[in-house]
Amino acid sequence: RILTQRRALDQTTEIHRKECESRVNSRQDCTAICQPERNSIQRKTMHQACLHGCQQAHVASTAVTCRGKVSSEEEVFGEIGGLAYVHCSKFQATQPKPEVFATCRKYHRAGIKNGFRMGMDTMNDILDEEWQEMKERVVN
Repeated sequence: RILTQRRALDQTTEIHRKECESRVNSRQDCTAICQPERNSIQRKTMHQACLHGCQQAHVASTAVTCRGKVSSEEEVFGEIGGLAYVHCSKFQATQPKPEVFATCRKYHRAGIKNGFRMGMDTMNDILDEEWQEMKERVVN
């Protein structure tokens, strides 16, 4: 089927969604996001808490965004934000308390925000590429 215009975000298929999720690298993004924690006083523990919280949220946020279940940062926070406590619970008793647990939750929030942005940007890139390919096929 020939498209007459670029597909809208609410017209994506399962193929688009899977491609979107596979292109986003949560580990790489969270490594960059958590870089400041590598230099903290409790370096190893804080960095681990940061990576854990960020990656848990980033993966979930990217998934719901790529699947079209959310279309705003507010919606993704409503969908994933409440999971910070669950995702970070393994750090609740880790010394120094409550700093490690708070660090995990802080970067859980950062992971949600970045995962949403990366999911939206990636899906838009995929749809732009598809549209560009369609236009080139028509010309040739």
